[in-house]
Amino acid sequence: MRSLQRILNWGGVAVVVIGVGAFWRNHGHELDPFRTQVNQSVREECTNVVTGLRSIIRQDAETSPSNLAQWAATATVEYVNHQGGMDRTNLDFTFEALLDKLVCHQHLQRP
Repeated sequence: MRSLQRILNWGGVAVVVIGVGAFWRNHGHELDPFRTQVNQSVREECTNVVTGLRSIIRQDAETSPSNLAQWAATATVEYVNHQGGMDRTNLDFTFEALLDKLVCHQHLQRP
């Protein structure tokens, strides 16, 4: 059930069903299509947030929770610093679903 909104006309009474897709999206096997998108989403977000990205050294993701909002990923990246040398940093990521696409966001930790 990918329809987010469906109107059923029954004897002149309209019934609106909203949010069916969100309900199914949070249950086990329905998350499998999103699990296949995790690595690519993290790579894309690394290129968006790291200026001078040279390479992604390591990437790990935790996708076992049945709630997509609890998924997390980390990446160690190498980049060219302001002096022209190489530095490494660790990045944390969270995920959300927009329709059928997995969206990755850098998780900024507050001091």
